[in-house]
Amino acid sequence: ASDNKIIELIKQGDIAAFNTLFKSVYLQLYNIAENLSPTEDAKDILQNVFLRFWEKRENIDIHTSLNAYLYRAIQNECLNYLRSTGTPYLISHN
Repeated sequence: ASDNKIIELIKQGDIAAFNTLFKSVYLQLYNIAENLSPTEDAKDILQNVFLRFWEKRENIDIHTSLNAYLYRAIQNECLNYLRSTGTPYLISHN
């Protein structure tokens, strides 16, 4: 299914579409979180992103691809985590 179709289904509360999305991007996003934060916290960071995504699903407005949106959400959650724990971090502009 297309990104737009998946987003619309999730906005309507379709838990199966949400689970499909989660399973399809989990490993990729976990690897990003693991590279940007302490490994032991990567799962919690990823869980927070998806929990927030589900809770705010009705108001989600994505202007890029779904993958780009989720990638940015993971980056932001990792930065917030590092700031909140006082962990030093270096931002790469790749």
